[in-house]
Amino acid sequence: MRIFVFYPLLLLSFLSTNLHAQPPQIAVNQAEIKAFYYQRVSMPLEERYTGIWARPAGHPNDKVLIHPSAATEQRPAGTMISSPGGWYDAGEK
Repeated sequence: MRIFVFYPLLLLSFLSTNLHAQPPQIAVNQAEIKAFYYQRVSMPLEERYTGIWARPAGHPNDKVLIHPSAATEQRPAGTMISSPGGWYDAGEK
């Protein structure tokens, strides 16, 4: 393997000389993308991609009430909005 100072060239060199090996960076990237898929809220997780972790879409959030702390003149407290999408990430407070 040739070593280059510039990282992308190093990665390309590695890939071109080790076609059957998978650099850890690629495996980590694939795992991150898979994690985002598993954490999606408003879409079903299909069995063909998730196996035993398949599930229907959760929390459609199509009828969300504006909390007084988030109210504005244009959107007063109690206004109903649709807010689909989002993630299960355990970061809510």
